[in-house]
Amino acid sequence: AVVFLTQHGPRGSRGLILNRPLAGTVAELERGGLLGRSSSLAETALAGQPVYLGGPNLPGNDTPITVIHGHCSDIDPEAHSPLQGVYMGSSRQVVGMVEKGHLKPEEVRLFYGCVAWEPGALLAEVEDGEWFPASASRSFALEQCIGLQMPLWRELMECMGSVYENLARKADGDADQ
Repeated sequence: AVVFLTQHGPRGSRGLILNRPLAGTVAELERGGLLGRSSSLAETALAGQPVYLGGPNLPGNDTPITVIHGHCSDIDPEAHSPLQGVYMGSSRQVVGMVEKGHLKPEEVRLFYGCVAWEPGALLAEVEDGEWFPASASRSFALEQCIGLQMPLWRELMECMGSVYENLARKADGDADQ
């Protein structure tokens, strides 16, 4: 899993798994009841967009979807920027930005759920070797992960240097390690 940390501090950590697409579009998943009663994105310009499983901590019905995009705008005053050039906004505001032409639907990433750690838990997992921290990248955070030539996790590991590249090759079962 490639996790984009959106919050980290003394109150704990939160993030989104970037590379776990669910089997369906916003409209399909909403019709199936997965996105909760209040999503109402199926009738918008985002209806055909993929949804990613952001993590095992599932949202409440009031805010079922987390949205990230790369275009800050005064139109979305609620936007939070966990990384320069990456913005988290409400689905309501982002739909408005798409409908007004400020964003294209394919420039928006939608996540159901998140990953959350209690204070100190993520650091303990890193120390135990469960995660390999890397500098966050706007391009990795915003890249749609469906149909890539190389899985996102492997591409990221290869960008981190030869030690991580070799680990990725071994994990992927490459013969020429």
